[in-house]
Amino acid sequence: MKNTFGIINKIDKDNPYKCYKHSKYVNPSSIFILLLMGIAGTLILSAIYSYAIHHLPLKPLNIICTVLFGYLTGLFIGISGKIAKIRNPIILTIIGVVFGLFAVYSSWVIWLFELSQRQEWIFDLSAIFHTMQTISVNGVWSANSYTPTGFLLYIIWFVEATAILGTCVYASSTFIKKDAFCEKCNVWIDTKYVLPNLNHTSSNDKLRNLLHQGQFSALSDLEVQNQPSNLFTMVELSKCSKCNEIYLLTVKAVEIIKSSNGNFSRDETTIVQNMIIDDEIYDSIKSWGEKRA
Repeated sequence: MKNTFGIINKIDKDNPYKCYKHSKYVNPSSIFILLLMGIAGTLILSAIYSYAIHHLPLKPLNIICTVLFGYLTGLFIGISGKIAKIRNPIILTIIGVVFGLFAVYSSWVIWLFELSQRQEWIFDLSAIFHTMQTISVNGVWSANSYTPTGFLLYIIWFVEATAILGTCVYASSTFIKKDAFCEKCNVWIDTKYVLPNLNHTSSNDKLRNLLHQGQFSALSDLEVQNQPSNLFTMVELSKCSKCNEIYLLTVKAVEIIKSSNGNFSRDETTIVQNMIIDDEIYDSIKSWGEKRA
């Protein structure tokens, strides 16, 4: 049924609209590709990280480097997994754990090599722990004229390793969370159309329920914003351009926040993510958006 705004409502109380979920299919060859890319990327990032924390004059910057190193490693794993067409977040989480631990190990190896003025490589774990134990006696760096040693230095190293592992796992496991894959065409869906910003919804839950029920005219009820605002509703349509058989709808409530120092950040609340719709609904929403634009 088409309403006066041109957006089709298709209501089926017995079959509410559902959102896309990954098939969790994994091709063994994809794992092999991911492992090769992951090893290469992790080693490169480990070398950069180890060199940076060894030579940075301001040791507090090491905290930023540590978090950035773990996140970039996980991000690289996520990108590699997407290239290898892995659509199983559990596999990416497991591999994120493996490469998070590998990132910690490889960064220690390269850091100790830098510390020895590039004279000695240490690969054996027991030898690495023994060397770290020796280093902890007198410490290896100072901050504000204080040199951490002994148990405190062990805690710092443990926190560093945990930060690398945690950020790596987070980045790798969530990378494909918002993406959809067409199993028929064996491609990621990347054809997207974003509507002009709509007015902010008064209730995310209410809008979510209406969309699941098939009342898509709830979007046109919000209308396009006449004036830019820090609160708005974002609507994104996507489809597989090869087979034209998969159509998806994503709706988010967005708030632009200005901090006291003048910087802006974007806070998004997902109302529906990749809801599966048909071509008629897709065309009607897109047509309505183009007319209002």
